[in-house]
Amino acid sequence: MSTPEPVLRCSGVKKRFGATRALDPFDLELRRGTLLALLGPSGCGKTTALRVIAGFERPSAGEVWVGPRQVAGGASWVPPEKRSIGMVFQDWALFPHLDVARNVAFGLGRGREERVDEVLSMVHLTGLEHRFPHELSGGQQQRVALARALAPSPEVILLDEPFSNLDATLRASVRAEVRHVLKEAGATAIFVTHDQEEALSMADELAVMVAGRVVQVGAPHEVYGMPTDTRVAALVGEANFFKGVVREQIAITPLGDMPAPGLSDGPIEVMVRPESVRLARADDSPATIVEAEFYGHDQLVRAVLADGTSVEARLLGPRPELSIGSAVRATIAGGVHFFRDGRPVLAPAGERRPVH
Repeated sequence: MSTPEPVLRCSGVKKRFGATRALDPFDLELRRGTLLALLGPSGCGKTTALRVIAGFERPSAGEVWVGPRQVAGGASWVPPEKRSIGMVFQDWALFPHLDVARNVAFGLGRGREERVDEVLSMVHLTGLEHRFPHELSGGQQQRVALARALAPSPEVILLDEPFSNLDATLRASVRAEVRHVLKEAGATAIFVTHDQEEALSMADELAVMVAGRVVQVGAPHEVYGMPTDTRVAALVGEANFFKGVVREQIAITPLGDMPAPGLSDGPIEVMVRPESVRLARADDSPATIVEAEFYGHDQLVRAVLADGTSVEARLLGPRPELSIGSAVRATIAGGVHFFRDGRPVLAPAGERRPVH
């Protein structure tokens, strides 16, 4: 069975602002019906990539294709309004003097009333057609912006930090609503974020950007579980990194000795996710808990080992015996990654490994 052509393809896209290389190069493909998160630190080029795709910026080099049409690159240039791309801006950009229905209808042709009713029903805003933006909650304004982007039935929808203006208490519920709406509509979408939880929970595919280029693309669990380098590992979820050395296929680290089958002697970097670290009360251990962040369903605990090495563990539920100042013994329950020069050199191991 042949792989379907991508709805969106960016190939060798570069964008410079004077001496600054914002995209260098940016390569990405997006399949129909996929919700893709573009994750990366501030300043890595995420928003620039969206602006080039949308047509708000011309690339310095490379090509952008929407379906079978080349919309940018070389002699080709299609203006934003003719690219079949919908945009949800960071500040939502609703027209304050237009009510909900007219905001959604903006840019639609004949038969717009029927389409407005359809998308407002889709985003659960039926009955609010004649309210103005200032009369809506933040979550409702977000859904109006999404309805306006969906109304022309674009090939691709772009969302730039879509939840950054929402209160923390609203974000989780609105994220779930937006994902449901996009999936129900069969939309193909990219959303930009620097929030790891947002990217992991919402996306079908995750593209990690560093310094103007995409360095890994895959299902969220694949990127999280098998990062292609230490930059990705640090960006996608919390991670403990430790320096060590391999001698005769044993990795010697501050966490103890670990089997490293097949690895040559020399320096090594070890990465372990906090959820793979187990802590147990042990009054005879020199390791001590120094910080604990309690979230109700779990907590993030930081312990300091005898040599001063810091290790974070994610523990389920309240654990009163593991309070700040408690002496603990740590073990690792799988998920040990080995890196050299920032690149993985051994697949994650699953067996339990003793440490301090």
